[in-house]
Amino acid sequence: ELSDDPDDTSLPMDHPSQAQSGEKPLRPAVIALASSTGGPRALHELLTALPADFPLPILSVQHIIKGSIDDFAEVLADKCRIRVKLAEHGEPLIGATAYIAPDDWHLEVARPRASYTIALSATASVDGFRPSASVLFASVARRFGAGALAVVLTGMGTDGISGLVEVRRAGGFILTQDESSSANYGMPGAVAEAGLSDLGLPLADIAAYLMGLV
Repeated sequence: ELSDDPDDTSLPMDHPSQAQSGEKPLRPAVIALASSTGGPRALHELLTALPADFPLPILSVQHIIKGSIDDFAEVLADKCRIRVKLAEHGEPLIGATAYIAPDDWHLEVARPRASYTIALSATASVDGFRPSASVLFASVARRFGAGALAVVLTGMGTDGISGLVEVRRAGGFILTQDESSSANYGMPGAVAEAGLSDLGLPLADIAAYLMGLV
């Protein structure tokens, strides 16, 4: 579980203000990912590039054919150096771990005690989605404020926009996959068009960028 030791850097509890839009953010406390069309390949490339000691927790909403997410999480778990698993309600949020939203559950973060935990919710779909990227982004904005780093990868549609508004209000940082490397630029393109993207990067550069923040 998360430590109350102020020297424990596995999940920073004090979140400095993020840099202004377009500048490199200070060290985040959590990474929230959203993806849809083309997302499985993108997530595979991104997560397999992270080292085993990558210190931040990662929360992921991937829109995928119902019934496929379990196998997808297993493939990632086998290929990645960080721990990858389907998110379970109430489990502690720890670094070097990617939590994948299960079918038909919103993925959020709770803080019932001194440490953060996963919260799965069966509340109504948002814009037709459960899990919803907007629900995830709004949750990390509430819990981590300027320590929230949201990443929107390839995908069709606009899921995530309303939650990213909350990330922006909280002072978090928003990173989008660029058009040239996206199988479908719908989701990241909508973020950029809304003026919410702080930085757009090719998929191949995103892992290195994240490692440079920690």
